[in-house]
Amino acid sequence: MAHFSKLLSGDSCRLPIFLPRYYGGVILVGVGSFAMHMFLAMRVIKARKDFNFPCPNMYHPSSDEFNCIQRAHQNYLEVLPMFLMGLFVGGLYCPVGATLLGTTYLVGRIFYYKGYTSGVPSNRKKGVIGFVAFMALMAMSAVCGSAHLISSIREHLHAVFFVLEAPIAAPGCHLNASSCHYRPEPFGLAFNYPLVIQIAFAFLLT
Repeated sequence: MAHFSKLLSGDSCRLPIFLPRYYGGVILVGVGSFAMHMFLAMRVIKARKDFNFPCPNMYHPSSDEFNCIQRAHQNYLEVLPMFLMGLFVGGLYCPVGATLLGTTYLVGRIFYYKGYTSGVPSNRKKGVIGFVAFMALMAMSAVCGSAHLISSIREHLHAVFFVLEAPIAAPGCHLNASSCHYRPEPFGLAFNYPLVIQIAFAFLLT
């Protein structure tokens, strides 16, 4: 059986080449979101026992205290898919920033829960720092998606248009033959017709 120290050295701890450096922090924040879910779920389970309010009932007809505990967990679950998307996608663009924002979001969730279950539901606003971090993650993901899309479009355009005056040899001649006459395309663009057709089909099929 391999020692734990050996698992942290050599090839076993290398990330795939398509993941940026420090992306491990993003992954750990994702694991932390599961821990937060378990923390809130256990509070709901305990509240169900204390108030004798079993599943599948969602909200207590007369106890706001139970409902606040339930809502704190339910609200977390409602936002969790978008948070994880922003975390993992934004982490590809800026892993350190995504790690810090994700951690801030989880800390804000603790303040949100404490405020919501304090007896004054409006105290949940103390967790506003988590909302700010969440919106920043969404913005980071939007930047990452936009940058990738723009880069993809540029690659397609570069494949179709050669943005230089590309001399085209007369039929039957080679480009390096001194006897050939060159005719540059207008506007310095050489159009590649077969590649245009291929890319058009690629866009239609995807």
